[in-house]
Amino acid sequence: MDKNPEIPPQENEIRYSNQFYDIERLPFLPYQKEIILEYLAQKLWAILRKTNLMEDHCKSYDPLLIDKTTAHSYVFDMEDGGRHHTFKDYKHLEKMLMDETIAKINNNLNSPCEDCDCGE
Repeated sequence: MDKNPEIPPQENEIRYSNQFYDIERLPFLPYQKEIILEYLAQKLWAILRKTNLMEDHCKSYDPLLIDKTTAHSYVFDMEDGGRHHTFKDYKHLEKMLMDETIAKINNNLNSPCEDCDCGE
């Protein structure tokens, strides 16, 4: 029996031939997937800090902590703001982290240039 049955694509979802692009299909136990997501949050936050897209005052200790179906974070707002964020599954949590990071990057790319007088 196939351990990774075909999961139907979601709207606007990019499908890859490699099953490891989908956290739900990774051959790991739930606690291992949580470690991966906490690591991902740490790295996304590092990117945002190093590109000055997010300040890090008093936030370095907890980009993401997962407890069952709740993600705790002072760093990421994840659709609802606040500190405690419910999620449906690991894929949903990953999507919230990625969407918020991409939005911060895109907002910066589309904001007026502050470092020069180019008028953009």
